[in-house]
Parts: sequence; C-alpha cells; structure tokens
Amino acid sequence: MKKDPRPTAPLAPPGPNISLEELRLPARVYRSLKTAGFHTVGQVAQAREEDLLRIRHFGRQSLRRLKARLRALGVTIRAPEWMAARDTDLTALLGMPIEQCGFSDAMLDRLRLAQIDRLGELVARTPRELLRFPSLGPRSLQNIQRVLNDLGLALGMDFVPADADGNKWMDRLDLARERLAARLPTAADRYFFAKHAGISQRTLRRFFDGQSLSAYESSKLRRIFKDRPALDQPWDIREVVAYQRVVRAVQTYRETASLLESARRLRMSHEQVRQLLKLARAFKLEGS
Repeated sequence: MKKDPRPTAPLAPPGPNISLEELRLPARVYRSLKTAGFHTVGQVAQAREEDLLRIRHFGRQSLRRLKARLRALGVTIRAPEWMAARDTDLTALLGMPIEQCGFSDAMLDRLRLAQIDRLGELVARTPRELLRFPSLGPRSLQNIQRVLNDLGLALGMDFVPADADGNKWMDRLDLARERLAARLPTAADRYFFAKHAGISQRTLRRFFDGQSLSAYESSKLRRIFKDRPALDQPWDIREVVAYQRVVRAVQTYRETASLLESARRLRMSHEQVRQLLKLARAFKLEGS
C-alpha cells in the first residue's frame, strides 16, 4: 500500500497572499469566507471581528476556529475598537454594568425597570422578550440595538453567567461543555446521558471534542441546556434505569467475585449478569 502522498509539513510562513485553502479551515467556515469575498489571509487579517461576524453562517465559533488557524501563522485579526479601548474580552464586556455602555439616563431608567443591570443580561434577551416590558417600546429597541452594534454585540446572543455574581459570561454551549466534562468522566456516563437526553452518541462526541456542529445539532443541544437553566446542579445520570442495572451488577460482582452468586443476589440469570458486566467493561466502569 502506498503512503499518503499529501505533505505533512507545517503551515507556510505568514504572508498576505496565502490563500484560504492553506489554512485548512472547516468546510463551513471556508465557504462562508469565500462567499463574502475573502480569498487570502491578508484580506482576512485586515477585517475587523465585527465585520466577520456579520457574514452569513459565520458565528463566534467560526471566528474562534479562524483565529486559531491564523495564530499558527503568527497572524491576528484586527480587534474591535471598543475591545482595544477597554482592554478586555467578550466575557468581561458582558459583565459590565449598563451605566458604562453609553446609554442615556432615560434609557438606563427603562432598563432598570426591566431588572437589567448588566450588559450580558441585556444581550441574552431577544427583541420580543424586551418588548414585553411596559417601559420598553419599538423606539427604545432601536436605540438599544444601535448601542449594541457599536459594541459589536446584538440582542438574542446565547450567553449565560459563568459565575454567581454575573461578572463573567460564556456561550451556553461552551459553559455546558466545561461543566459537563467534569460530571461525565467515563464513556458510560456520556453514553447514558446521551440516551437520557435524546441525542446521538456522535453529536455528544463532537460536542466534547469541540468540533463544529450542524445547525440542527447545535439547536437541539441548546434546547436541552435551556430546559436545565441551573447548570451548577449535578446531572442526575442515575435516572436512566439501564445505568442503574449496570452499576448494581458491577458492585455485586465486586463483592462476590462470583458470576453465579451475583446472579442469585440480583435475581437474574447468569447470562444477564454476564451481559451487564460486558457492557460495563465496554464503558470502562471501575471494578468491571
């Protein structure tokens, strides 16, 4: 069998005329940039982040992937002016009090009546949700959107507080990935969580690996996490009956060290216990 003839050398040295193909971007990110008229690294490097985020099908996850590939070349995208002026990042910006965002005094009063004190609480709401407050009307909405556009933000962004004080904000999926990774340490935990949540193994694997998700996969995961707004609470994996049976079989076999004795205690056939232990070994449960 012949070896793969494709070169495995590192990326070419930085230069403005390097084509986007050499960045080896995900197909969706590459197509979005090409459709928007970007063909070289130099063109992308001259664009501002807020301009890239206006590209259709190009979101913040696409921007993170693009910046990661550019960093390998020693190239950085021009930071937004508001970010350079405040010397901060997006999550810190979302934790800013609304008094520092450039709203008029009248608008600040309206936002406080809607119980909105920080920028993250504002951008996390959709226009429809804001219009439900008596203090906010269509004209107020236009003023809010104008200020947010100047900051490179928009209404309806899916960000949630990452700490109890609301000083740090994260994308909902990024926050869920960070916290679920600690709560689902084994393959078995992830398998039964996916089964209980109604998502495929492939979707959950791609989610934990940080790979780009389809619009359907992303929206389904966001619905799951929105149904569980308190992400600080542990996920109750033991709601899944199959998981309970596997764990019980492993614990009993660990105590007895005998397949027949385990079957007698569990009131199962020895073949059923053997299958459960086989499943536990596949999921690397301790003691199986």
